[in-house]
Amino acid sequence: MGTTATIDRPVRALPVPWELWVAALASVILIYLVFSENGAVLSEQWTLLHEVMHDGRHVIGVPCH
Repeated sequence: MGTTATIDRPVRALPVPWELWVAALASVILIYLVFSENGAVLSEQWTLLHEVMHDGRHVIGVPCH
Protein backbone atom coordinates (compact mmCIF):
# COMPACT_ATOMS: atom_id res chain seq x y z
CA MET A 1 0.00 0.00 0.00
CA GLY A 2 0.99 3.63 0.09
CA THR A 3 2.99 5.35 2.76
CA THR A 4 2.03 8.52 4.58
CA ALA A 5 4.51 11.30 5.01
CA THR A 6 4.65 13.42 8.12
CA ILE A 7 6.21 16.83 8.34
CA ASP A 8 7.75 17.88 11.62
CA ARG A 9 6.99 21.58 11.51
CA PRO A 10 5.25 23.60 14.19
CA VAL A 11 1.81 24.89 13.32
CA ARG A 12 1.60 28.68 13.54
CA ALA A 13 -1.54 30.60 14.33
CA LEU A 14 -2.79 32.91 11.61
CA PRO A 15 -2.90 36.58 12.53
CA VAL A 16 -6.45 37.93 12.61
CA PRO A 17 -6.90 41.65 11.88
CA TRP A 18 -8.72 43.65 14.55
CA GLU A 19 -11.31 44.72 11.98
CA LEU A 20 -12.39 41.10 11.64
CA TRP A 21 -12.86 40.81 15.41
CA VAL A 22 -14.99 43.98 15.41
CA ALA A 23 -17.07 42.68 12.50
CA ALA A 24 -17.55 39.32 14.23
CA LEU A 25 -18.68 40.99 17.45
CA ALA A 26 -21.07 43.29 15.58
CA SER A 27 -22.49 40.27 13.75
CA VAL A 28 -23.11 38.38 16.98
CA ILE A 29 -24.86 41.39 18.51
CA LEU A 30 -26.99 41.86 15.39
CA ILE A 31 -27.93 38.18 15.30
CA TYR A 32 -28.96 38.38 18.97
CA LEU A 33 -31.06 41.48 18.37
CA VAL A 34 -32.83 40.05 15.34
CA PHE A 35 -33.45 36.51 16.57
CA SER A 36 -33.67 36.67 20.36
CA GLU A 37 -34.39 40.14 21.68
CA ASN A 38 -37.82 40.17 23.30
CA GLY A 39 -37.45 43.15 25.59
CA ALA A 40 -34.82 41.83 27.99
CA VAL A 41 -32.12 44.20 26.73
CA LEU A 42 -34.11 46.77 24.82
CA SER A 43 -36.26 48.38 27.48
CA GLU A 44 -38.94 51.03 27.20
CA GLN A 45 -36.50 53.66 25.91
CA TRP A 46 -35.85 51.48 22.85
CA THR A 47 -39.47 50.68 22.01
CA LEU A 48 -39.17 51.66 18.34
CA LEU A 49 -36.05 49.55 17.80
CA HIS A 50 -37.70 46.65 19.62
CA GLU A 51 -40.74 46.86 17.35
CA VAL A 52 -38.56 47.01 14.23
CA MET A 53 -36.66 43.89 15.35
CA HIS A 54 -39.93 42.17 16.25
CA ASP A 55 -41.47 42.86 12.86
CA GLY A 56 -38.21 41.94 11.15
CA ARG A 57 -38.34 38.50 12.75
CA HIS A 58 -41.78 37.96 11.26
CA VAL A 59 -40.60 39.13 7.83
CA ILE A 60 -37.77 36.58 7.72
CA GLY A 61 -39.97 33.82 9.12
CA VAL A 62 -38.60 33.47 12.66
CA PRO A 63 -41.35 32.64 15.14
CA CYS A 64 -41.21 34.79 18.23
CA HIS A 65 -44.54 34.24 19.96
